[in-house]
Amino acid sequence: MNGKTISNFGSPQDPKDAVRRKYTNEKFFQGDAPIDMEKKPIKNVLSPVDEGDVATKAYCDTKLSLLGGNMQGDIAMGGHLIRHLGEPTHQNEGTRNGCVDENFLKRDGSNWMRNDLSLDGFRVRGLGNPQTDQDGVNLRTLQASEARVLQEAPVPLTRW
Repeated sequence: MNGKTISNFGSPQDPKDAVRRKYTNEKFFQGDAPIDMEKKPIKNVLSPVDEGDVATKAYCDTKLSLLGGNMQGDIAMGGHLIRHLGEPTHQNEGTRNGCVDENFLKRDGSNWMRNDLSLDGFRVRGLGNPQTDQDGVNLRTLQASEARVLQEAPVPLTRW
């Protein structure tokens, strides 16, 4: 309309008649009172941009509820972190890094055991040759040391 307005028209008589803004405000927007849609859906809604925008059911169905649910894909974190995790109570739960550092041995040897380790009848396999006096030994190293002692003894020794 190139900046032109229509003015001086009366109240609508037919459903297709144009209406004044004042008529619309009085008819539908009565202060802070809710709008009665008479159970009619709002259609052709765009995806929400601002916090107060309306969203369709289809849009909401693509979001994970704060009450829980099942994810359908990966989360791209974009370098952001998940913070303030509680202590895990089930085997498949995520946990904070501090919990891992405090409760599990690191493979790089940067932490140590704080209690006895029960293997419950299982064996330690793949144990390398000892490097220091405090290292555990594998059977191969023990047998080689035993043979050397028996061979180099000044008096004949027998196995005990």
